Amino acid sequence: MSESDYDATFPGPVARQDAVAELFQDCSGPGQRVFVWGTVHWAYALSDRLPAARYVSLNTAYSLDPRSERVLVQDLATHPPAVLVAAMDPPPGLLAWLEDRHYARAVGDVAGYPYWSAPGVSC
Repeated sequence: MSESDYDATFPGPVARQDAVAELFQDCSGPGQRVFVWGTVHWAYALSDRLPAARYVSLNTAYSLDPRSERVLVQDLATHPPAVLVAAMDPPPGLLAWLEDRHYARAVGDVAGYPYWSAPGVSC
């Protein structure tokens, strides 16, 4: 299989998926969970990291569940991610959750996405 054929199997630009996966590998250990608030869900498999919540992609299943945001934030509280990437605008509830738990917003971004790291995680 050619590289372009392989890249075509991923939704969205592969470079973004790879960049988020690399961040996950650099900023978390194999047993730590991570999370993407958005649709860059291949980053989990590419980084060999587990998602911190049940919605691995905030697509149709997330959009159709009226409890989704509340459930997702509860999941994150149960399995706090070492790193959280916002590939779509984070809602106020998520931003409050990150602030309440003293997550640090990175100065830069990854593939154009802002991200936060848990206390004690250096990224």
